Amino acid sequence: MSRTAADKSGDPYIANEKSTLTFSRTKDFTGFTTDELAHLSAKANLAKRLVLDTANETVALFMERWETEKTNLPMHNDVVGAIDRHLTTLPIVTGKE
Repeated sequence: MSRTAADKSGDPYIANEKSTLTFSRTKDFTGFTTDELAHLSAKANLAKRLVLDTANETVALFMERWETEKTNLPMHNDVVGAIDRHLTTLPIVTGKE
């Protein structure tokens, strides 16, 4: 069965622990750290503190909503599972940097 372009970009189809796009210096989910965001903010000439505070707030809000809404969203269980697995690999989510 042939995969469409949309299939190729979806999390359930990522066979490894890499993003399709580079964050700043890495494609590794395990490399998505506050240091990576600080590097990206410098490249974009944005205030580091603003970027980090916004990222932390976004993660907190996403995790809050994700836990309460993931079963209400029109997604297959494999998509929900893939997102849950990827979240455990993101240091910015887990706090393990």
